[in-house]
Amino acid sequence: MSKTLLVTIFVASSLMSRVVVAQDYTLAIATNRFTVGESVYVAWSTPPWSPGFFDWVGLYHASANDFNWVSYKYTLFRFDDTYFTVEEAGEYNFRYFVDNVLDKRATSSNFWVWPPAADLSLVRNYPSPPGPIIAFGDSLTAGVGASAGHDWPAIVSATLGIDIQNAGVSGDTTADALLRMGRDVLVKRPSIVVVLLGGNDFLRSVPAETTAANLKTIVARIQNGTGAVVVLAGVQSGYWGDSFASVFRRLADETGAVYAPDVLRGIVNNPFLSDDLLHPNDAGYAVVANRIAPAVAAVIPPRLAIKAAPDSFLLTWFGRVGENYGLQFAGAFPDGPWIELVLTAGTDKFVLIKVRSEGKQGFFRIMKR
Repeated sequence: MSKTLLVTIFVASSLMSRVVVAQDYTLAIATNRFTVGESVYVAWSTPPWSPGFFDWVGLYHASANDFNWVSYKYTLFRFDDTYFTVEEAGEYNFRYFVDNVLDKRATSSNFWVWPPAADLSLVRNYPSPPGPIIAFGDSLTAGVGASAGHDWPAIVSATLGIDIQNAGVSGDTTADALLRMGRDVLVKRPSIVVVLLGGNDFLRSVPAETTAANLKTIVARIQNGTGAVVVLAGVQSGYWGDSFASVFRRLADETGAVYAPDVLRGIVNNPFLSDDLLHPNDAGYAVVANRIAPAVAAVIPPRLAIKAAPDSFLLTWFGRVGENYGLQFAGAFPDGPWIELVLTAGTDKFVLIKVRSEGKQGFFRIMKR
């Protein structure tokens, strides 16, 4: 008997031994709501003799056929669960296949992945009062590993056209940050505070429960003491374990903070994105900024600032991305009549609009459409 025939007989025998009913396989996820960039954990169960060597779990758009997966992972050495990171908003599900082919045995329930602050009614203090935007954190915020002007607050500031005050202190634990937040955050009456802390807690073996309690206190003091919106950045990548992922997600849900998940994913231990295999380099901080910027942009309240020029008015304004606004003008009196000048969509940065005027007085307003 040839070698080819022996292999053929073995494979055929293996396939025959795996003929089981679909209900012997299950896929489950803990919740049906996630944020873009968040790790989605899926657990599976199989018959006692499974999983097979080439079984795999695929991530799919809910409406896609089995040929069009987003990504997949083999189950070998993963025991009974694994995770996927979803980078685009949409409706998804997981599907379990056996023997490296499209032999499907289970499909999970559908789940939804949303951009940060997709439902502003869930964000505490939105819209926040006017005030500075502050980045509050440790060395990751201070910019250790970056050249001048390439820390993530500076990059987000340039990207969105806003000023961000950098209140990062290298080496800070959550306990250290609690001691200085009065002078560095609260007295400044901020509008938005981005909190990026927790990495040093892990490196110093601070219990996750202590880190969670300190972070909750920090967020509560900012929300209650200033009326600011808090953006909570999650750090669980490389050296940070899965337990920290659940800490940040749970805290964001409990406090009404905006969640920017796992901002270091793919950076720690990556020599192309990391300066010392822990802190990002310039390229790494650009990646961090790209993950934080959408969360900040989502909660900047629509604003309109007006400056008079000799023959025109210069308007600087910001509107929420994906929403339409009408720019209206009234000449002599603030109660109108109002004339709509332009219908424009919100953007992720402040924009300048020049409106010509024959008089020295004018009133403008932005109306949501």
